[in-house]
Amino acid sequence: MSFLRIKKLFMILAALLFSAGLSFAAEVWNGVVHVTDPESLGHDIINLNGNWEFYPAQEFQSFNREQYDMAFIKVPGAWEYNAKKNLQADFACYRIKIMGLKPDTRYAIFSRVCPATASKFFCNGAKVGEYGRYSSNEKLAKSAERPVYLFLNSDSIGTIELVIQVSSFSNHQSGIISSLLFAEQKVITKHFIKIIISCAILLGAILFTCIINFSVFIGDTKNFANMIFGFLLLGLLCQLLTSNGSILSWMFPDIPFSVIQGLKYVPLWMSPQLFSVLMMRDKSFEQHYPYVDKAIFGIFSAFAVIFCAFPIKYTNYLSVILISANGLFYFYAIIRMARNFAVKQIKDGIYLSFYIVVTTGFFFDILFPVQSSMIVILFSQVGILILAMFDVFYMAYAHQSIFHNTHRIMTILENINDSYEKFISHEFLELVNRSDPNEVKLGDYAKTALTIMYVQISIITSDETTILPRHEFDTCSKFIKLITDCIDQSNGFVSNFLGRGCVAIFTGGPNDALFAARKIMVEADTLNETQMRSGEYCVSINAGIHYGDVITGAIGEDLRLDNVIIGPCMNAVCRISAVAYKHGGSFLISKDALDQIEGDIACDVRLYPNSIITAENDEIILYECVDENSSDDDTEVVKPVPISSKEIENFTKIYW
Repeated sequence: MSFLRIKKLFMILAALLFSAGLSFAAEVWNGVVHVTDPESLGHDIINLNGNWEFYPAQEFQSFNREQYDMAFIKVPGAWEYNAKKNLQADFACYRIKIMGLKPDTRYAIFSRVCPATASKFFCNGAKVGEYGRYSSNEKLAKSAERPVYLFLNSDSIGTIELVIQVSSFSNHQSGIISSLLFAEQKVITKHFIKIIISCAILLGAILFTCIINFSVFIGDTKNFANMIFGFLLLGLLCQLLTSNGSILSWMFPDIPFSVIQGLKYVPLWMSPQLFSVLMMRDKSFEQHYPYVDKAIFGIFSAFAVIFCAFPIKYTNYLSVILISANGLFYFYAIIRMARNFAVKQIKDGIYLSFYIVVTTGFFFDILFPVQSSMIVILFSQVGILILAMFDVFYMAYAHQSIFHNTHRIMTILENINDSYEKFISHEFLELVNRSDPNEVKLGDYAKTALTIMYVQISIITSDETTILPRHEFDTCSKFIKLITDCIDQSNGFVSNFLGRGCVAIFTGGPNDALFAARKIMVEADTLNETQMRSGEYCVSINAGIHYGDVITGAIGEDLRLDNVIIGPCMNAVCRISAVAYKHGGSFLISKDALDQIEGDIACDVRLYPNSIITAENDEIILYECVDENSSDDDTEVVKPVPISSKEIENFTKIYW
């Protein structure tokens, strides 16, 4: 693309930007404006740009040209740069005559910035408004910076003579530096209301985003970028409230001019400070250029001290240096933004890109105040709004990612907990007064009275048959699953698996154990029939049930724990199970356990012909759980014969 094409493209873009405004120019020529279509002012706005009559170091309300030293000056613009003669002064008068208006009609003017630092307005010789306190004496003058919004009445021939007296003792830019908009009262009023509403929306959006960023940072101090961006938005808020007519002074007229001016420069020294702190976090850059960001932070910190400590009368003239420093940082930010995107530091790169967009608007406003009315809106205000919206959406996206990651982690933790439950059940945790497997420590235990069931499986084979390990494992797995399901359905849980058996606990009492025993017997018979038809191995199941004191706890080491049951009850139930295995009893339950049952017994029982002697030389009478179809003729006919301790120990060594 050639240079001429690029130039033409920029001219087209500029035309589009300026055509986006709500006003059109009415050329002021030698202090006179001729309105060709007065009806158009009922719906359109004109700006009073052009050559105004200018009277330096003079003041009046209405006059004759010949009586005063007069020059023509371009408006808008500061008289230090635009006066055709070398006429420098701290106060002056502006004058134009607007002709071709409707007679005796109420009009209005609006400007986003009041002329100079104090101004007084006259319409056809009558005072219509004052901003600050105008005076040709510096000691009596009082500065102000507010948007201009005044009503003007045309005379009987449709003419308005507008005189503006201005004084500027504390500003380096003197005169009318912003366009004056002119139309009928209702049109200007409508335009002014639109500006107020748009500013309110923008301020609300910035303030809301600022609060969100600080809240996120307070919630998680690792989100350092949110704190930086929150302070950046505060700086932008100060700039928006104090520039373009100072909305802050319009809302609070008593705020001193020095405070307004000081707040206006806050983003110029705060923004580079904040971004230099943000860029210091880039360790890869700091290794090669360790002092660049620190130097930037130090320079703008010095500006901050100067602009906060010294009166605005002196710092006003240092603003040119501050703006120049911002210009250098502006190009540096462009370089760092490109680098951030190159190394995939997307968030920091986007923050810097929006800073560049917003700062572009500031520079237009500072360097080209006459042409900046729409450009500032497009680059500054809209840029700030887009920046705030981006930040909200980015935080929403970040929190959505956090939510998904949290959900994923919760799923993983649930799976881990499920895995824990395969080894440590909730019921065991309740026994040791713990709610989470991670809370269980080595040595945790609890002493309580429980019902214990000790179950053993024996695979039925002929003497000549040797069972293969794979077949043995498959058969045991099927029946242990059957036993486990029956126990779970009977309000019990398996505490330990023992190869060809398991130990179950019933916290509800012995009747639940009897219900599980009956269920195991029925379903085991069904499964054995299925195994026999398919040519697979059958099993016999023997179990002992006892009630008494046990100690449940965690043993092992710090990195690997297991739950264990010890105590007299556990020793007794092992002996009962050994008796059942040796003498062919299917399910044996102690009299101590039966005595704990109130009401109907869940399974038919009969007195067993054998009993056991405990280590404490106590005899435990046993009962056998029987099928509903079995005969009970022998119930309680014979006195049980104790099994010797030595015989029981031989069997318990094998299975326990």
